Amino acid sequence: VATRIAPLSDAAIASALLREQRRHGQSFLICPRIQDLDPMLARVQAAAGDLRIVCLHGRLAADEIDDRMMSFVEGRADVLLATNIVESGLDIPRANTIVVCWPEKFGLAQLHQLRGRVGRGGIRAFAHLLTETQSGQSEKRLAVLEEFSRPGAGFAISERDLDLRGAGDLFSEQQSGHVQVFGPVLYSHLLKMASEKLDEGQAVWVPDLNLPVADMLPETYVQSEPVRLELYARAARCTDEDDLEDLEEETSRRFGPLPKVARDFFAAARLRFECKRRGIIRLDVGPEAAAATFLPGRLRKSRGKSLQRDGDRVVYHAKMQDAPFERVEELFELLDEG
Repeated sequence: VATRIAPLSDAAIASALLREQRRHGQSFLICPRIQDLDPMLARVQAAAGDLRIVCLHGRLAADEIDDRMMSFVEGRADVLLATNIVESGLDIPRANTIVVCWPEKFGLAQLHQLRGRVGRGGIRAFAHLLTETQSGQSEKRLAVLEEFSRPGAGFAISERDLDLRGAGDLFSEQQSGHVQVFGPVLYSHLLKMASEKLDEGQAVWVPDLNLPVADMLPETYVQSEPVRLELYARAARCTDEDDLEDLEEETSRRFGPLPKVARDFFAAARLRFECKRRGIIRLDVGPEAAAATFLPGRLRKSRGKSLQRDGDRVVYHAKMQDAPFERVEELFELLDEG
């Protein structure tokens, strides 16, 4: 598809459409808005009254859209004047010219899709991008389509579009939702976990720990909020105790000896590994007792006399004081007595 960029004018529109008519082909004439269609129809009829034109947009009734589209497909019209409703799903070999008016109001991906409506029948096709703007940024964007016109150029166009527009600011105040809460690294990890096809029964779950300790790194120890988010994300991605131990050692080298709150953070992370191995989906630790809730069928019978069992939940009554992790170890030892 030969792609050409030119100023928008009635003469340029009529010239492109009439050229296609002379070689017994059909054309698309694209406008960005529905309210642009009627004025454009009047302009084309004034400049090239011999052209048979059918108009199409998304506010028409479904039956009307089908009727108008079929009239174009069957060759009863020379030009399909439409919005970008036609940017995908059409394969009309006789249509080998597309004229896009005000292309600066479309995205590069949309323009690439629109250009793909022509050149589908082995005949030289043309895409005319007729613009009124003279801004440098718009010219650079449209020049990308002129440069990359070969089949399969979509990826190259997207790369250049990324270079021109930038990747955005993930930490901007304009952002909302999961990225702002978790940070992009952890969010990407969670998205990857959710999108992977897992074997049956291999559910993605994280034990819920309710401990009387602060399960976070103190701001006085790691002062940078983005760095703390990074450490939280890396801890979440650790797959075993060895990975977690490496992260703990790296943290102590970067920020100094771990204070008690930071030690509790890594201890809680190790405890999650142990809970997941045992099938414990929830662990509650209070001043008087510790309770573990298991996945269905994972709680084995135990002879521990200090344990109180209620379905898939077991309770160990013991004073916690200032040693919750030690009391949890006692609970695990009693569970293993079975």
